[in-house]
Amino acid sequence: MPSTLALSRLFEARLDEDRRAPYRTLAAELDAVRAGRKAISMFPLARPGAAPADDAFLRALVRAATARGLGVLVEPGPAGLGEPGVTAYALRPEQSWRPPAIAALWKTALEGGAWSEAAERQLSWLLGYPERERRAWIARLRHRVAAWGARTVYTLLDRAQRAAIERLGRRCLGPAAAIEGLTFFAHGRGHALRRDAARLAPQGLAIARVGLDEAAYARLLGRGGRGGRGVIAAVAGARAAAAIARGLRSNVELLTAAGWR
Repeated sequence: MPSTLALSRLFEARLDEDRRAPYRTLAAELDAVRAGRKAISMFPLARPGAAPADDAFLRALVRAATARGLGVLVEPGPAGLGEPGVTAYALRPEQSWRPPAIAALWKTALEGGAWSEAAERQLSWLLGYPERERRAWIARLRHRVAAWGARTVYTLLDRAQRAAIERLGRRCLGPAAAIEGLTFFAHGRGHALRRDAARLAPQGLAIARVGLDEAAYARLLGRGGRGGRGVIAAVAGARAAAAIARGLRSNVELLTAAGWR
């Protein structure tokens, strides 16, 4: 199995959001809201007093927004999405209907469990993104995640392993005994896999991905997996293999030149 240094070549060098952010500064984003090119700006923040940096950002947001004739609305953040916080919106008065609609979406979309693609599409519409940008955003998310509400991990499969998974209709990786010994990896900072990563994979190996629940991910890569500096990898032992078999939240997808299939 390649080293983590070799595996790092399969990932983008920067976060997807860093590379594609349409507004490089707060001023530029608020100018777009003022001009009507963007319906609303949304900023998830820690609850007041919990993070000095977020408190400072909120004060700067209020100053910058009011200087442009915009309002700032601060509401409790959605329940069920980690630590409780607040969401700040910068908007023109005629767009004040959007934050309550977003709050209603969060409340209802999470009642059945995980966030979904349909909910993400609705949120993008409520945030005022045009159709072309909404389609592009969903395509990027599909490339980055194996399943909504799950943690995406990757592995390299040889021809025999791929054939075994194909016989199962790619519904799973097989029983725990088949999973044991596989090396799984992910990027600790959430970098996306390169779109040409299939070409960079070692000869004879294919890149596969699955979505895991939090318990399986923690058993495999540790609860400190998120936030690492680069690629994190682990060989699935007996306990991790059993957790993966129980905690699978997606089909098995293989990366091809045309994308995930």
